[in-house]
Amino acid sequence: MKIRHLLLVLVGLLFVLSGCVEQQEYQALRSMVYENRTSLNNISQQVAKVDQKAAMVNQQVVQAQQKASQATMKASQAQQKAALARQPHASLKAEVDSLRQDLAIVRGSVEEINNRFRKLPNQEDIDKSVQKAAGELKKDLIKLKSDLQKSHMENQALRGQLSAMDRRMAALESYLNINKPQPQKAASPQKTAPKPSKAAPPKTAKASYELARTLYKKKSFQAARDRFEVVIARYPNSIYVPSAHFWVGESFYAQKKYEEAVLSYNSVIKHFPKSPKVPSALLKQGLAFRALGDIRTAKIVLNKLVKGYPKSQQAVTAKKVLKNMK
Repeated sequence: MKIRHLLLVLVGLLFVLSGCVEQQEYQALRSMVYENRTSLNNISQQVAKVDQKAAMVNQQVVQAQQKASQATMKASQAQQKAALARQPHASLKAEVDSLRQDLAIVRGSVEEINNRFRKLPNQEDIDKSVQKAAGELKKDLIKLKSDLQKSHMENQALRGQLSAMDRRMAALESYLNINKPQPQKAASPQKTAPKPSKAAPPKTAKASYELARTLYKKKSFQAARDRFEVVIARYPNSIYVPSAHFWVGESFYAQKKYEEAVLSYNSVIKHFPKSPKVPSALLKQGLAFRALGDIRTAKIVLNKLVKGYPKSQQAVTAKKVLKNMK
């Protein structure tokens, strides 16, 4: 637009000057106008080219901006992906570190096992150890067997003691009824009568009793006890029966069978309360309890003797025994 305006101005000037200048000058001016027109055309073409290049540059700038924007987006996405990638990488690194620690622990355990294995004895030492252990085990088994036998014997002894205690308790219970008068009655017959001696048996209670006393004086306590029991079984109403019971107890006492002695003395005390043998039976029963270690019961029996038969010789002996037991 500026170029055209300039051209019109020049043309106007030419018309104005046409009347004032000469023809030559007109031609010169015309030539100059032509040249200027040509220059203007050239300039216009150059300007158009510049505008075209400017448009191309603007387009390139727009494209560059678009590419820059795309590059920025890609960079942002790449950063996001990198951030996401770092997370599993950190987790993986932690797992690797944990595995390394576990591996170190396993290696330490393997090394410790190897050290222990190196310290293990060889086969010869093992055989010796096994033989030694077997020998000790054999000794232990022998000792255990001996201990079991000993325990068995002790159990049998305890059973005997318990049985004796039962008999003693029965005797004591019976003894506590001593003041209750009871009629004289025969002792219950034995289930099996004692075997008579090979000699001809006596035919009377007195003869049997005297034979038993003779055997007792000879310290044939078992044989004497058998003869006394014959008197008790064959002659239950005889006057010798209370004494026979007493001497059965004496035979047991002489053999230190104190539990059996207590029961035999109790037969005199319980079944024959008016017999002259009662004080002797009480005295010997108290002594039998003392021999068994039952001091409390022994004192009870001896005190009964002292109170029940204060003027008897047995009571005097009982007082001495009680004094020594205090």
